[in-house]
Amino acid sequence: MKKRKIIIAIFAFIIVELVSFMFIEFLHKKETTNYLAEKTTETEIKLSAVRCSYKIMVGTLFKQIINKPHVLELYSRALDADSIRKNEIRDSLYNLLSPTYEELKLSNIRQFIFIFPNNETFLRFHRPEKFGDDLTDIRYSVKMANQTKQIYTGFEEGRSYNGYRNIFSIYYKNKHIGVIEISFSFAINILFKEDNDVFNHMINKDIANFKLNASQRESYVQSLLSDEYLHEKEFLQYKNDTANILKQIDKKIKPIIAS
Repeated sequence: MKKRKIIIAIFAFIIVELVSFMFIEFLHKKETTNYLAEKTTETEIKLSAVRCSYKIMVGTLFKQIINKPHVLELYSRALDADSIRKNEIRDSLYNLLSPTYEELKLSNIRQFIFIFPNNETFLRFHRPEKFGDDLTDIRYSVKMANQTKQIYTGFEEGRSYNGYRNIFSIYYKNKHIGVIEISFSFAINILFKEDNDVFNHMINKDIANFKLNASQRESYVQSLLSDEYLHEKEFLQYKNDTANILKQIDKKIKPIIAS
């Protein structure tokens, strides 16, 4: 009888321990889930705040500096000009607005482009030597902005860079003369660095390889989280003393993301 009581006591102890372990594990998973949900919400709020701030800044820039008669009149001359005259107008427009662009780069404005109604690039301020290429099959936002005459905003990969695009239709004397693109880079890391948070975009590899110029592909690196995505080196999350830890974390959670 005594032996039986001992066996029952041991069995009961094991049951209690097992239930306790399962309860603790449940609480741990619940706490982890709640923490991740809170961080996700926090990140979404931060992203939204940055996008809204830049949207306001870009809209103000367009109205106060670009959408002005002297700028539009100069640019409009290029629509029907020959190649020599276009080059002269391009140089004049660049000289007129390049000081503004240099100031904007300090605020993470990445691209500032004049584009004709047929989606042909006229002037890239980040690459003034590159012009005359057709963006119809590369940049959906540009094509639709020219087609619908509406403002298009959103994240999109391009031939040189990715970015949050803002595409504005422009007019001179009530005639549609093309679109202006103002885009900003993935500036979250810079604006929220005091929080010690790490942010980065994952770019679909197939889209990047299709759109990017060959020289620009060197600006990207394979993601440790997925073989189907790339990261832009400029905003890579692996920095200094955190590099090894973050890389190991990404390798560990890769199978979870892949599933």
